[in-house]
Amino acid sequence: MSYRIEAATKEEWAERALSGEKKLAELILIRSKLNTFTMFNAVKEIIWHLTCASCKGWFTFATMEDKYCIERTTFHCPHCGKKGRADTLEVDTTK
Repeated sequence: MSYRIEAATKEEWAERALSGEKKLAELILIRSKLNTFTMFNAVKEIIWHLTCASCKGWFTFATMEDKYCIERTTFHCPHCGKKGRADTLEVDTTK
């Protein structure tokens, strides 16, 4: 069995190349649309970690409010039952 390769003119080769470029451009566009498709929705949550001054037990308090004033809230320790307010500590982020 033999195959014959048809000769093409320069114009035909240029047309084939242009057609291939269009197909490539379409594939790139489809891929970029797929990359921008989001799979998840995200919501920011702030989690405060509190340590009881009395029993040293710890617990967490979560909120979605960026400007929540933790110092104004009275907490109840789930470990020892003491009630009180929280003071915020600065965390050394250089370590």
